[in-house]
Amino acid sequence: MNKQELKHILKGKQGYLKSGSRRLSKVFGVSRDIAIAAVSEVKEEIKIKSFHVDLGKSDFTNSATALSKQEALKFAANALIDKGRIEEAIDLLTRVEKETDKPSYSTSKFADGNYVVLGCTHLPFHNKKMWTATCKLISEMENLKGIILAGDNLDMHSISRHSKGKIRLPGYTLAREYKEANIALDELDAAIGNRKIVKEYFYGNHEDWYNQWGKDVDNSYLGRAGAKSPYEACFKKRGYNTQFNWKVANVKLGDLEIIHGEWCNKHAAHKHAAELHRNIAFFHTHRMGTYFESNIAGYNCGWGGDKDSPVFSYMSKSQKENWRNGILTVTLKEGISYPTILDFKNDHFSFNNKLY
Repeated sequence: MNKQELKHILKGKQGYLKSGSRRLSKVFGVSRDIAIAAVSEVKEEIKIKSFHVDLGKSDFTNSATALSKQEALKFAANALIDKGRIEEAIDLLTRVEKETDKPSYSTSKFADGNYVVLGCTHLPFHNKKMWTATCKLISEMENLKGIILAGDNLDMHSISRHSKGKIRLPGYTLAREYKEANIALDELDAAIGNRKIVKEYFYGNHEDWYNQWGKDVDNSYLGRAGAKSPYEACFKKRGYNTQFNWKVANVKLGDLEIIHGEWCNKHAAHKHAAELHRNIAFFHTHRMGTYFESNIAGYNCGWGGDKDSPVFSYMSKSQKENWRNGILTVTLKEGISYPTILDFKNDHFSFNNKLY
């Protein structure tokens, strides 16, 4: 038996992939070197197919232009698989793994003026009163230069890891979540109007569930036809500059760096500023707080969801009592940022001596 024959058997009986080379050598009458090589190659091919997407009739080089670098490489790998060029596909997927944790950042140019930062809105399970107030504030804001969506702007409940193996919210599919989220995003677009501004968006850990969901072998066979990504479904058509790796994505407004967030401890503002040693604004924790020390500051900016929605039942009532609705506004002037957290209480913001 040669290596190709052994690989054919291993693909059909993948339980043997857990066996050692000594046992495979004995069972199939091949050398240990052949057994090791066959197992390694089959595992790589299975890994590649877990990224397989449906290209249809489109050319992958065109389809990938608006996607992240990682997604573009997966498109290319898929095309190579279809042509039987497995070794080249393996090389591409190795590049995907290496690129994943490289720092990401926005290449947009940020002019002096006002910016609004929204994070953890968890559309379509958002606080609708706060969303309406936010849109009104944006519509009236003078010298608006940009909107930054700082992750978890979509909830992705339908594929949530919190409810894996459980019945999700009745009646909700991912398609319905996208549809209702787009209604809210249409309202945000209307608030922006015809103003030419910078629009930034990066994934949070909730949007990343889409990536994790797609890597599940039972879901990967659905391909791209199975479910659109958050970017494709909601943000691509709106012209948002998008970053896909939430762990390293950031936007720098002068001397302030905006991220989704890393730590969720009680004093997260202090933790982020002390660990990262720079001015940092984030959401992620759903709580609110600030920390100042010497020339650095941490801004924990709250969230935009509705804590009474049943999709957040994975958290206890006492934990949710610490969650606080809010957004961040930033004025940028000559490379210096002036951030202000707007606390949404009693169904209102206070901004520029006016209640929204």
